[in-house]
Amino acid sequence: MFGKSVIKGTRITVEHILCKLGGGITPDEIIEDHPHLKKGNYSA
Repeated sequence: MFGKSVIKGTRITVEHILCKLGGGITPDEIIEDHPHLKKGNYSA
């Protein structure tokens, strides 16, 4: 993804997840949006 860090096994950038968290989205809401992710894939 153009040199950006991604979550292993996905094309989701770490930046994308951090932006969501910074915008007030909870980890559970992120998992609802991306059901193939599990809490073990990232730690907030």
